[in-house]
Amino acid sequence: MRRPTLKHLGCAMLALLLLMLCGCQFIADMKQDLSAKQTEMDELLVKVMTCVENNDAQSASALAYDPQKMLEGFSAIASGWPVHATDPFEAAGLTINKNNNSETGPQTFTTAVYIIHCQDQDYQAQFSTCEDRSGSGLIGFNVTTVQSLIDNGIEPAGTNTPFAKKSFGQWCFTGFWILCCIFCLVTIIDIIRKKPRLWGLWILAALFFFGALIEKGPNSLHTGIRLGLLSESGWAKFLDGTNRYQLCLPVGAIAYWIDRKRLLKKKEAPAYAVPVQPAPVQPTPAQPAPSDTVPSTGNPPEQVLPPEQAE
Repeated sequence: MRRPTLKHLGCAMLALLLLMLCGCQFIADMKQDLSAKQTEMDELLVKVMTCVENNDAQSASALAYDPQKMLEGFSAIASGWPVHATDPFEAAGLTINKNNNSETGPQTFTTAVYIIHCQDQDYQAQFSTCEDRSGSGLIGFNVTTVQSLIDNGIEPAGTNTPFAKKSFGQWCFTGFWILCCIFCLVTIIDIIRKKPRLWGLWILAALFFFGALIEKGPNSLHTGIRLGLLSESGWAKFLDGTNRYQLCLPVGAIAYWIDRKRLLKKKEAPAYAVPVQPAPVQPTPAQPAPSDTVPSTGNPPEQVLPPEQAE
């Protein structure tokens, strides 16, 4: 290998190494920030639980971004949540969003979800905080029982909670997705049996789903598309009243059955008429022409005498 090529290869490997180191450092910093924010939200949850246990609306309002709003809604939260500051809890989700507001400057919104194991039953608490130049504190707090979520078809947060009871409409979405998966399985079996052209790629294509997503909230509407392997169709409900509808079709399997006849058509070799070559004509030897003369024997010819002389 020539020296310039080695030099370029070494530079590329060095750049790749530096990029990997920077990426690892970025991931480590991000994990550290998330861990610090999670600890901060855990401490805030304990403070709120203490305020609810003591029915201390003034202390709770001091934790809010808008104290007056917290005072107005604190009684409703405290009356329906028999919580103690020592009740165990588990973190079920953390989301951080940052933006730049023209009036208040940079803003950081953090949403945390917890499952609190109280003495009577389990509760799911979801609260959000806002931090900007004007201050920081709670901007939303919602607590409900896990059982009520399950009864209303809302999937509780966390991995240790039971599945929600699906409504008829939700079961229709789930059943449609199961039928699509069965259709893909039948397609793959047919591909393996028939082995059409490029059958390995067709097996992968049969797993591709394409569909649409609609997420409708109380004051928002979001649409999108979905493309992936066995993308799920479903109807999900969330605690804030948001409904997410996702419907996906097995476009790869459908395309295979549409084009199946052509794919399985064997290539037939065209028949060409092969001309028969005539056998070469063998030259016949020339036959000597017949002659009236008697062939010579080497003796002088016998003289025939007339009858008179012969006597």
